[in-house]
Amino acid sequence: MVDIVATIEAHRRWIGDAATGKRADFFKFDLSGQNLSRAELQEGTFVGATCVKSDFAFANLTGSDFLGADLRGTNFENAKLNGSNFRGVSLVGANLNHADLNDVDFRGGTVVDIGNQTIGRNVTDLSSCVLDFAKLVRAQLAGANLKGSSLIGANLNNANLVGANLENTNLRSANLSSANLASARLGNANLESANLEHAILRGARLEKTNLKDAALDKTDLEGVDLSTAHVANTGVRIGLANLPLHLQRAFRDHEQWLSSGGKVGERCVLKGADLNSVDLSGRNLSGMVLDGSKFRKGNLAGCVFAMTEMKRTDLRGTNLERAIFLGTNLSGANLANARLAGAKLVPIEICNKDGTRTNKFQKTNLDGAILTGASVSKEALAECSCINTRFST
Repeated sequence: MVDIVATIEAHRRWIGDAATGKRADFFKFDLSGQNLSRAELQEGTFVGATCVKSDFAFANLTGSDFLGADLRGTNFENAKLNGSNFRGVSLVGANLNHADLNDVDFRGGTVVDIGNQTIGRNVTDLSSCVLDFAKLVRAQLAGANLKGSSLIGANLNNANLVGANLENTNLRSANLSSANLASARLGNANLESANLEHAILRGARLEKTNLKDAALDKTDLEGVDLSTAHVANTGVRIGLANLPLHLQRAFRDHEQWLSSGGKVGERCVLKGADLNSVDLSGRNLSGMVLDGSKFRKGNLAGCVFAMTEMKRTDLRGTNLERAIFLGTNLSGANLANARLAGAKLVPIEICNKDGTRTNKFQKTNLDGAILTGASVSKEALAECSCINTRFST
């Protein structure tokens, strides 16, 4: 049986002079519920220890070894833990507010003791933890489970979060500059006002992730699907490469279909697609079927829409400057506050299947469309069909 008080006292002497003291060793010891706040236990050993709901607030545990420890509900508020080993631990529901966790290793890890029993776990569990304003610079969190945890204002500069589970995590105002979040799961996470400059998010999953006001300068978002993420005030451009794979494929197949005259590829039919805030500027979207799709606040500047079906599309606040509409069907579309400076909305001649001319023309159709607040003159719409088109509130 370990005498906790005597062990701490011997450890205190060991810190000053190894010859007169002894390093604290709580290997597989049960410290559950113990009050060890403000204890000086730097470089102590807690391998396989059970510390459920123990209190280490303000303790100095720098460089300590907690491999495989059970730390559920433990209080580490304001504790010094920099450089410690937390591989394979369970920290479910623990309090690490303002803790110094710089250079801490949170990766999964196991060890087999002399009784052939396995200590630790393959995935370190930090789910439902509170790590608000914690210091996690260069922390090793690859593959860790942080689901549902709170890291408001935490400093994760240069942290390794490759493959980590950050679903439903609150990272508001956190510093993730130069962090590696490749393949991390960030669904429903809150990254509002977070700093992600120079961070790597390649292959990360951001379903319904809140990135409002986040700093994304030189952030690597290659292959990241941002179609459902909230990116307001970030300056990030959601391009084709940031759409779901089935949408990327649909656009590529349509390009082949257009360039080959329908011999290869496939016509793009995307009824009701959510393409809000997407940047498709300069693309040839002729012949597509986009009825009921949403392009709100997107960038479609310079696009070509020859005989494109766009009935009831949501184009509110969309940039359509210099776009070319040739016989486009925009009936019932909502173009309120859309930017149409320099756009052309003209008829197109209908040709026979063999390409011969018919001298018959199809107008761009704006019947029943809403253009309130849109930056377009009535002269630019002179050759359009504008039956029941709404120009004012």
